[in-house]
Amino acid sequence: MDAYQPRFSRNSLNLLMAATLGLIVLFNLPQILENRAQITLPKPPPLTINHWRTDSGAQVWFSPFMSAEKVHVHIWYRAGTQFDEAGEAYVLSGLLQHQAQQQDLAVRIDYDTDFIKIEAKLDPSSQALPSQLKRLQSLLYHPELPTEQLAQLRKQLLPSASDQLKNHLYQDRTAIDPERLAGLSRAEVQRFHHEYLHPSRAHVAIVADVPSNTAQVIVERLLPPSVHAAATTPQGKPLTPNMVQWQTWVMMNWPALDDTTTDADMMMTTALLQQKLGKGVQWQPGLSNSSIQLQANRESLEDLWDDKSVLTTKRQLAVQWLRQTQAPDSLSQHLIELNAYGLPQDYLAKQIVRLEDFDRRRWQHILQTLLAPLMTDVASSSHN
Repeated sequence: MDAYQPRFSRNSLNLLMAATLGLIVLFNLPQILENRAQITLPKPPPLTINHWRTDSGAQVWFSPFMSAEKVHVHIWYRAGTQFDEAGEAYVLSGLLQHQAQQQDLAVRIDYDTDFIKIEAKLDPSSQALPSQLKRLQSLLYHPELPTEQLAQLRKQLLPSASDQLKNHLYQDRTAIDPERLAGLSRAEVQRFHHEYLHPSRAHVAIVADVPSNTAQVIVERLLPPSVHAAATTPQGKPLTPNMVQWQTWVMMNWPALDDTTTDADMMMTTALLQQKLGKGVQWQPGLSNSSIQLQANRESLEDLWDDKSVLTTKRQLAVQWLRQTQAPDSLSQHLIELNAYGLPQDYLAKQIVRLEDFDRRRWQHILQTLLAPLMTDVASSSHN
């Protein structure tokens, strides 16, 4: 007797295949949904970077850039508001910027919690460069600090609520007392200048169409040894609470930047929060810890994930990062950040890989850890 051979109709086979495919999709659905936000991004080109320490103690990063029309210089001194006592960093930055404008120097001066930042664009010609270096060195080492301008700046530079909030990035820091700032003397500003705008506390980036030995001469002329002793104030300790508030601002503290840090995570989170809460969301990298600041109108954060917008944001961030290496001014900005925060040369390539891998699971982890205090605060507020 022949063995029984089961027979299936074409419809039965089609149904069986469809059911099998459905089970495969069902069991793999989480992975499929997760991968919908995956994308392969272009990688940055390798950079030629030389670094050295000057005789005066400054840490320098230099990258040659063919056809650069200017000598692009960034100098970041570890002299930000975490190191002052009565607003010296605010006032000194303003005085230096005023003098640069008065002398028609192509210099922009700013400050943040960690640094006083100097950005200069110099004419590389042999006729103009020596004079510019001499004038810029005079600004950095022998600023005028006029008393009448100091009095005006004490009134104009009363810190905003956002700036006050940044003072809470570190332990043992309080908001600056406006009365203390109003009474700040020229001698106090000068002492802060001598101790903190010191070459041994400087990080330098230079990008230009010049050889490395010329770049070394430029920096040596800009930052010779100082006759004053440098401040030895230690870097601020990270704030222990994960969230602080000041008036209408809320600040979430994140880990400091390092070789394995979550720069891509911070940027993605900031972009997603901006889509929900607007441009009041700001990300601030830092030496001891970074932060994301939110201004009022906090809402539920659970529904921020959208595959399409995440893919768009990844592309935008990758393009933004790659552009940093394509022009001399943005490359100089990129190098000073790597130098000042102690990051490796291939940091950008590592972060683009991390950006590619940013997925829903990582976003959920961020919600449950770094953003958890904010969500708890929002939830408790909604029940009151």
